[in-house]
Amino acid sequence: MNVKRILLLIPSLAFLLPTILVSAHSDHYNPNGYAGAQNLKYWRDASVSSTGYHNRADTAYATWNNISSKVAISRVTSESTYYSIVVYAGTISGSTVYAVADYWTYGFFGWSQVNPGDARDRSRIRLNTPQMNTLTSAESTDVIIHEFGHALSLRHNDDSGASVMKEYELTTYGSPQQTDKDHLKQKWGN
Repeated sequence: MNVKRILLLIPSLAFLLPTILVSAHSDHYNPNGYAGAQNLKYWRDASVSSTGYHNRADTAYATWNNISSKVAISRVTSESTYYSIVVYAGTISGSTVYAVADYWTYGFFGWSQVNPGDARDRSRIRLNTPQMNTLTSAESTDVIIHEFGHALSLRHNDDSGASVMKEYELTTYGSPQQTDKDHLKQKWGN
């Protein structure tokens, strides 16, 4: 009798195993994001250059390239609608954050903001220049790298170890760390 129960239980556990394994890592990235990240377009508004953050933004996007063969970001000179990451600089009124990423989809009636875990057509990074101007060059570069991580669907990483995706930690790594790279590959594939 017990042998029959065990034999019936094994297929059930085998069915649940992929769900358990996926759940173990999904706390590091949002489930949806772009439908495909192979050819993302990065565009920066003139405000990024006028505030002096253009080189740091260009460095930040380039650091995420070639981590996964499924993620390629190229800089474009005109604003793209689909599969895009756009960067702006200015004042985020009433905010003390350095920068923020938000997510948008384009439909019949134009742009609509969506939640971080939803499918999206565009990620927008806004640099809060009054706050960014209080940082060193290395710190502000890492803030932008961090926001590009969010644009690529990564969540904050509050685990121990080095990561540009820490929530309340200013870093000066200059690139995604191994943990960040591992999470990007878990999300998008090798």
